[in-house]
Amino acid sequence: MKHKNELTVNEFAKICNTTIRTINHYQDLGLIQPSKVLDNGYRIFTIHQVDQISSIMLYKDYGFSLKQIKEMMVRTDLNSQIHHLQIQKEIIENQKRMLLQKEERIHYTLAEVQKASEHSNIFLTNLEEQHITITLISTELDRHYINYLSDGFRSGCVIDPVQKKTIAFYHTESDGESTLSGKCLCVYMTSQNFETDKVLQIFEEASKLYQIPLSRIYAEIILETNSFYLFKYFMMIS
Repeated sequence: MKHKNELTVNEFAKICNTTIRTINHYQDLGLIQPSKVLDNGYRIFTIHQVDQISSIMLYKDYGFSLKQIKEMMVRTDLNSQIHHLQIQKEIIENQKRMLLQKEERIHYTLAEVQKASEHSNIFLTNLEEQHITITLISTELDRHYINYLSDGFRSGCVIDPVQKKTIAFYHTESDGESTLSGKCLCVYMTSQNFETDKVLQIFEEASKLYQIPLSRIYAEIILETNSFYLFKYFMMIS
């Protein structure tokens, strides 16, 4: 007979949002043991052991090996418990920062995709202040590939309309030495590659229409999937 705060292995796995197989694996490794075993061989865990599984999963998700986790969890003195809690606090804070970054990226991407759906041609708009770091490139590139994972959030290429080629990469950084802010000409295009010639033609015609000089054109990938690419091209005019 089990008490109300006791759980069978099946109940324990469900409340821990995991599987019996995982619980068995953790038990085989010595990471967790049932509080008791009944005469019929059924293992009984307590509700208080849920925290143990939560800690194991938290450490595991953060990259600790099961061997490292075991070494940490066998220590039961108060100083070790303080150390465990400090590590968990740090992990959770990092996860919160990552979630906030993901939220910021989704918010920005959604806003840009909505703008793209509203404008089929080049248009005038205001660009929010954006500090960037520009890295000049010395050789011609066959392909300009930028994405958030490899190059950072809100990064792209700089096209020189005189040389008619990409001359630099840029990255948004809070302490960037250059600032983009104010009015700009902007156009969104769907394509699998940067179409420099087509983009230059669009901005050349727009510069004549708006009677403004042609200057550097900035290009970034807003959205990319297996078969869909949305690019944003803009040129500062003030």
